[in-house]
Amino acid sequence: MGRYQEVLELEEEARRENLSLEPLLAVAYARLGNWGRALSIAEEALQAKQPGAEMAMGHVYFEEKEYELALEWYEAAAKYGNQRSVALRATGKTLICLGDYPEARAAYEAVIRLTPFVRPDDLLQMATCLHHMVQERAATELEILAHEKE
Repeated sequence: MGRYQEVLELEEEARRENLSLEPLLAVAYARLGNWGRALSIAEEALQAKQPGAEMAMGHVYFEEKEYELALEWYEAAAKYGNQRSVALRATGKTLICLGDYPEARAAYEAVIRLTPFVRPDDLLQMATCLHHMVQERAATELEILAHEKE
């Protein structure tokens, strides 16, 4: 909660400096439960074609548990090279919420291929998918690997 409050406090300074914090601000408002304000800010960022606006829209919808809409925005954000791994990670998380474990697994596999290092959390999320797909041996192997990387 403190980190989101910090983003809100930076809003005034960013506006004075002509910096664009709208995508981050939208996410902060969404996580603080002010969904209407979050959506409004994210839409403004999108109209202004600000970097990260698609991810912000996805995060806003994810926080509102509108997973199908969040997924659409994460997939749109995944088209950009600089956000691809972050967007695919969010896609995987959203697909888990939707119960689509094979697709979530594919998203996490893509994240692992794209990143120069493997994050233990990505391995654990992929293991979660495998458990739901009743692939216990593979899931356990990923869990062990994740714990070794921590």
